[in-house]
Amino acid sequence: METKTQGTQIGATAMTDVDATKDNNPRQALEDFIEHAPRGAQAIYHRGPFLEAYTLAEFARTMHERGHCNLVQRRISKGRSAIFEYVMVKR
Repeated sequence: METKTQGTQIGATAMTDVDATKDNNPRQALEDFIEHAPRGAQAIYHRGPFLEAYTLAEFARTMHERGHCNLVQRRISKGRSAIFEYVMVKR
């Protein structure tokens, strides 16, 4: 399993962001993210005009309800249309 991660430096705290949409096993990537990522790290679990990754969305909602993350959307404009990134932010 290869998880795509990108580290960025913010102040003295290293942040690890994950794009699970590019992983061969996105569910496992998100589980690893919840278990190991530092507070404030972000994981994209879907990208598109609407949410169609229902099993990943269910996992994200469960993690939110258990207090592990906040769920947010980012709008990405493409001309007159837009797509969204569905993101988990680690608490």
